[in-house]
Amino acid sequence: MAVFDEQSRQRLFDYLQQSFDGENAADLETFARNFLHNGALWDRLADLFPTASASALRSVMTEAFADWQKRRQRLH
Repeated sequence: MAVFDEQSRQRLFDYLQQSFDGENAADLETFARNFLHNGALWDRLADLFPTASASALRSVMTEAFADWQKRRQRLH
């Protein structure tokens, strides 16, 4: 069973939040292309979080994007 501890989860969440900008995460389609469907990123995440399942990583990625979008909309 894959394990994704809370500290690693938060580390990924924070990293993603810092990575998003108006170009690479402008909308859901752009986010998906640049993050969810980016093979190089998935390879890197597999190296950084070897015990995390793909579904756990995907969950954190989508949660981070939703949170970032919400905060971004409040600013505009």
